Amino acid sequence: MDEGEGQDEGLISSASSWKALLEHAEAIKKQHLGKLLTDGDSDVRNRALRASYDGIFLDFSHQIMTLETTNLLFDLAEQANVQGKIREMAAGDQINRTEKRSVLHIALRAQSEEVYLIDGKNVVPLVHNDSR
Repeated sequence: MDEGEGQDEGLISSASSWKALLEHAEAIKKQHLGKLLTDGDSDVRNRALRASYDGIFLDFSHQIMTLETTNLLFDLAEQANVQGKIREMAAGDQINRTEKRSVLHIALRAQSEEVYLIDGKNVVPLVHNDSR
């Protein structure tokens, strides 16, 4: 979050981008999906709300959302430093603040030959042995 913003609670719900997203959601909640799918620039909207990567296809075009919604979601992710938190998770940093430990989400999905270090130790073999 921005310097000084949301510091009282430390919650994303106190961020300006969260509040902007809530206001936007309120403004568009009564739009009809059929209208979003067919009106005006709907082709642009529908293409922009679809993505594929590595055999996975995502289609958000059938949701009550607009291109502005997407922009506001990206603003929220940036303000919440999602990319930085992903890097911290991959580096084995202690991002679980409650339990004061690293998280193993990436190691759980890793191939057995991949390496994820936590406190200098590769945890992938440990995770694969425990998940059998």
